[in-house]
Amino acid sequence: MEDKKNHNFWDRQCIIDYNNINNIIKNDYIDKDIVEKVIKLPITPLPKNMKWEMIDLKENFNEIYNFYNYNYSPILTKDLFIWELLKAYEDKNFNLFIKDKINNELLGGIFGIPMTIRIYGKKINTYYVFYLCVHPELRNLNSASILINEIIRKIGISGKTITSLYIAMKKLPNTININPIKFFKFEINSIKGKYIKNVEIMKDVDYEECMKKINKFNKKFKLNIKFRDLKDFKEVFNNKVVKCFVIKKNNEITDFISVYEMGNKSKKNKEIKLYYYFNNTIKMIDIFNHFVEFGKDNNYDLISFNDIMDYKSLTKEINMDLDIAKLDDDNGLFYYLYNWECPKLENNEIAILPGS
Repeated sequence: MEDKKNHNFWDRQCIIDYNNINNIIKNDYIDKDIVEKVIKLPITPLPKNMKWEMIDLKENFNEIYNFYNYNYSPILTKDLFIWELLKAYEDKNFNLFIKDKINNELLGGIFGIPMTIRIYGKKINTYYVFYLCVHPELRNLNSASILINEIIRKIGISGKTITSLYIAMKKLPNTININPIKFFKFEINSIKGKYIKNVEIMKDVDYEECMKKINKFNKKFKLNIKFRDLKDFKEVFNNKVVKCFVIKKNNEITDFISVYEMGNKSKKNKEIKLYYYFNNTIKMIDIFNHFVEFGKDNNYDLISFNDIMDYKSLTKEINMDLDIAKLDDDNGLFYYLYNWECPKLENNEIAILPGS
């Protein structure tokens, strides 16, 4: 049963409470004039011994990484942390931190990175807000709410957008997905995989074609990411973390598959997770089986996916007992849109994944 007192902060935000509204058909801003209201707001106040600071990742990476390494779960590898925050390197205005005034110690942080999404066919520029982290000693002082309040204010006064996207492992009445997005994880050596024939490692000359085709493919999902340009696309897929492959016919790319290495500082239980794709000649089970073999040949222990996009179909296709993450009906991943109202979504209607 949900604890209503934990929702007080979100109940005051510009987010629809789906528990109180039936048959939503609108797909638009909740408040188109919200910027005029936000720019009048003062900087979110902090206790007198704390201060706000926007930190440049390039100059202060070790300080930030060490703070998250000690206070964030799960523990992240440096490669994964850098990958997910690549866009945050470009603009420190949305790298928001709370520090102790006396010793300059980091006490909390949150990031916002630009993202273009499409929802029920409408394209909107937004900010993906994530990596909310607060020092354990401050978690009973509403520090998380303070960080969210301030980044909402900063995004609003920037004039770049009046919406933002949040993904969290906490269910509130405002989530836009009907069911929690679950995690499925398997021991690679317990599964018989099979490589897809004629698969090639994606090369530099393939990026532009893949970007265009993923953007087109993603339109079939009601909430999806749109990669804005080649630079945006390469930041996501051309790095140490993501492995990308293509299938070609007559020099044209027909299929694209990808996987990324989950961050785990321990050398035990190395894990890969299924990522973005488009498929015209292969099935979802083929993608899964291909990366099972890839995982075995590259010394990975686990393979995982979320029941999102067409990956949801794998939960029925994989002929074995599912080692589903032990989550109850109120846990999993939940998606929230600030200042946007739309009908709720099934998991297989969503195509936005971490690291985007």
